[in-house]
Amino acid sequence: MKKFEETFRLKSENKYPFVRFVRAEYSRSENKLLIYFLATAQAVDGGILSDAVKEDIVNTIVPLLPDEITFSVKYIKVHADEETVRVRLMQAITKYVGVAAQAIKPEDVSVRVDEYVIDVRIKAQKAYFSLLNTEDVRDNVVSYLNDNFVENVNYEIIEKYITEEEKRKISEKSLKTVENAGLNCNISVNDDGTVKEDGNHVFTDLIDPSQDTVVLYEQVRQIKATPVENLVGKAYMNVLPMYIGDIKDTLETATVCGKVAGLEKREYKNKNFGLNLPTGGRFKKNTTDEKLPMYSFFIDDTTGKLAVVYFAKDTNVNALDLSLREGADVVISGKLGERNGIRQILADKMWLADVDYSTIKTELPAKPVSKNYYLVHPEKYFEESQCGMDELMDGKKEVAPYLKGKTFVVFDLETTGLDIGRCKIVQIGSYKIVDGKIVETFSTLVNPGCHIPEDTSAIHGLYDKDVENAPDFKEIVADFYKFSRGATLVGHNAFGFDYPILVRLAKKCGYNFDNPVLDTRVIAKNQYRLPSYNLQNLSKYFGIDLECAHNADFDAIATAKLFLILAEKLK
Repeated sequence: MKKFEETFRLKSENKYPFVRFVRAEYSRSENKLLIYFLATAQAVDGGILSDAVKEDIVNTIVPLLPDEITFSVKYIKVHADEETVRVRLMQAITKYVGVAAQAIKPEDVSVRVDEYVIDVRIKAQKAYFSLLNTEDVRDNVVSYLNDNFVENVNYEIIEKYITEEEKRKISEKSLKTVENAGLNCNISVNDDGTVKEDGNHVFTDLIDPSQDTVVLYEQVRQIKATPVENLVGKAYMNVLPMYIGDIKDTLETATVCGKVAGLEKREYKNKNFGLNLPTGGRFKKNTTDEKLPMYSFFIDDTTGKLAVVYFAKDTNVNALDLSLREGADVVISGKLGERNGIRQILADKMWLADVDYSTIKTELPAKPVSKNYYLVHPEKYFEESQCGMDELMDGKKEVAPYLKGKTFVVFDLETTGLDIGRCKIVQIGSYKIVDGKIVETFSTLVNPGCHIPEDTSAIHGLYDKDVENAPDFKEIVADFYKFSRGATLVGHNAFGFDYPILVRLAKKCGYNFDNPVLDTRVIAKNQYRLPSYNLQNLSKYFGIDLECAHNADFDAIATAKLFLILAEKLK
């Protein structure tokens, strides 16, 4: 994508600084290319981006593409006022440095927009100066802003020194925290704002401390977590999160933590709309719209995964929309329950947090990874080339940066039914992706040891006779465990179906599939506005062949190709 932008600038002799190429969508089936440019609000509203200029831009693009490609250009108007840039800047920093972004105060950020240039200057304490000034962070932040604005970005980090008054606040906050935890120690503050407890460096910067307190309980295993931003409910966190793996069905409420995955925002109907609710009730009277936001995602603390659902009480969810994101560390407090066989927590309090995962003492998997495959052996796979913008220009396929140096196992299951708490597996299809290339496939039928209902067989085409000579799941789980070790698992609706089934059945055999998980349905929903996000419709939209839907092998390869496309926008 960057190559096309550079070539366009060169061919147009940089006559159009008020537009920037941002992305292209190619329909293989229709052989059509839709090219998106950002355009400044001044150029659009002021008539600079005239019909004649648009025609000239099209004429500049024509020689860059093969003659057989039909294309059109779409312009997205963007405003680069200082406040908008500031919001996007903080989103970028939060995305790439996590909780360290909370140490940046509004007064420490300077933004100036002038003549197609955005100047950004940030003052950062010594503890964060090096982090914000690394080449990777600089490149990622600048790239993020370039994806949102036409202007070129200048990014500068300046070291900030803290005052004695700020040191005093840090010391008071840190001392109160450890006292409330029932500890007794001496606190000292370094010049860079970090804290030492009895000579050991234990706290990060705590400037502008709130009145939060932390209580430790000895009855359950707990994880050290420091709240950095209140998102929902009370501003203070008075209990440390427990291990998700320690949750028992008898628990009614719990406080847990982990990394966010599969974040989705939808709407739900407020049943209390129009009612005269009592003061202090759970819901505020909604006088504007009977639809309210609903957030759902999974959290993973390395001991287990838990579904999270939050029903907003009103439309004021600015903190969630701005700060809650994929990969963020959060602490959740709420009521435990189960929906469609998936254990979940209904959140009533939520914080962004600095989670110390080193305080988690996890057991090794009950069974080690075997040295050899016993029954099901992977086979080599030769991936068909896929078409992208740069490939259209010079015939070469560039691997998405997100995929480089990583291994993914894309998998799909066919089962005896839709009840994820009881159904059995009848087929596993999976493909391994290394450095953006599909290199291996792992496939097997599985004998579930029970009758496959006829209505289920009618969907995936597998009947009792098809699996009667297939191995049991317990006979092949070790092979699939070996195949997927060290990889991120990827599936379509993985969070809601395939992954919880795999985990449930594997644990009965002594295997712990604790891999990171990605869900292509969630990724697609976050990237595109489409009428449907099922695998068949997404395959059709992206021109992916799906010869036999609801067959694990065909669904898995279609999901793998879909993931390779969606990964172009992942960072």
